[in-house]
Amino acid sequence: MISTKSNESNESQARGAILEPWQTQKNALKKKLGGQAWLPRKRLSPDALDGIRELHAQDPARYSTAALADQFNVSPDAIRRILKSKWIPNAAEQVDRRRRWQKRGESIWSQMAELGVKPPKKWRDEGITTPHRMYKAKQSPHVAIAPERLQPGKEGSSGTSLFDRIL
Repeated sequence: MISTKSNESNESQARGAILEPWQTQKNALKKKLGGQAWLPRKRLSPDALDGIRELHAQDPARYSTAALADQFNVSPDAIRRILKSKWIPNAAEQVDRRRRWQKRGESIWSQMAELGVKPPKKWRDEGITTPHRMYKAKQSPHVAIAPERLQPGKEGSSGTSLFDRIL
């Protein structure tokens, strides 16, 4: 019989052996993920990851895992993994991560623009626009009032409603 770590932990659990806390956590995560690899639906920027770590370091009670998960719209497990990680990139890795994050943003907004979604100003300034400008420019919310209706003395004399006096 081939013995692996997961088999050993399951066997020791079946025999009634007391598991270490990390083993209990690992088994719970395996059960939760159903044996699949960890693949979060939402990616956070390197700046957001640093912000999460700094907020939690400032006040762990206020910026708990649950509070940060709600704030950043990710799962508490993702926040737990971010806080648990002790890896710090060196200067060259930081530059490379920012370059890749920028490239990812360009790729995503290029695809969105092709579908007709208006990119944010940052990406429009970078040259990402829809192929044939499917979105319309914002119209001015100002309402023009006819000059003859603005003359004093005529306001209440005609007996017209406000709707008739505008335009």
